[in-house]
Amino acid sequence: MISTMDTVDAKHNARGAAINARITSDMNRARFTANERAKAATFADVLSIAYAGGIHINFRKTMITIKVMGGLIADKLAAKQVMDICAEKGYKVRTSAQGINFNIKKIG
Repeated sequence: MISTMDTVDAKHNARGAAINARITSDMNRARFTANERAKAATFADVLSIAYAGGIHINFRKTMITIKVMGGLIADKLAAKQVMDICAEKGYKVRTSAQGINFNIKKIG
């Protein structure tokens, strides 16, 4: 299931918001096992085949979010397979004006 997020543009605070997001992600990285981080990296590689645009992995307290900037489909078949994987594994997919977020819940 795909849901939509209401987001607000950071405008003049964009640089500070980006720095804060990076620092927070780096701090939260330790909350996840090497196996969980490897799965996120592998899924990001799959997303890079299916979608055009930058891909960012963000570590949060209870989940890993992989953001596809812009969310433009590069390969329709691969994009469909990505959605099938998300449904199978229970990954949450959310869209915003900035792109598509794939949320992977922390195990345990």
